[in-house]
Amino acid sequence: MTAKVLVGKLFECGYRFSLCGDNIVPKYTGRGDPESDKILPLVSELKQHEQFNQVENRINKYWDEGNFENFQKELANWKSIYTDLLKLFSEAEKHN
Repeated sequence: MTAKVLVGKLFECGYRFSLCGDNIVPKYTGRGDPESDKILPLVSELKQHEQFNQVENRINKYWDEGNFENFQKELANWKSIYTDLLKLFSEAEKHN
C-alpha cells in the first residue's frame, strides 16, 4: 500500500495526524479504544515507508558525494527494509 492509502485507513480508524518537527505524529481521536489488531500492521507499514524514504535519500546523497563506503552500507539497509516491506505487502494481500 502507498503511504497515502495507509494514512487514509488510519484516518478511517479514528486517527488524526500532526507534524512535530520533521515527524508525523498519529493521535487516536476515535471512540473507545483503538483496534490494535487493525492499527498495528498499518502503523508498522507506515513507519517502514518513512524509513525507506530516508534511506533512499541517504543513498542518493552518498552517491552524489562519491562516498561509496557509506553508499554500500545504506544500500544494504535499503535492501533489508525493502525485504521487510515485501513481507508486509504479502501479508496484507492474504487478508484482503
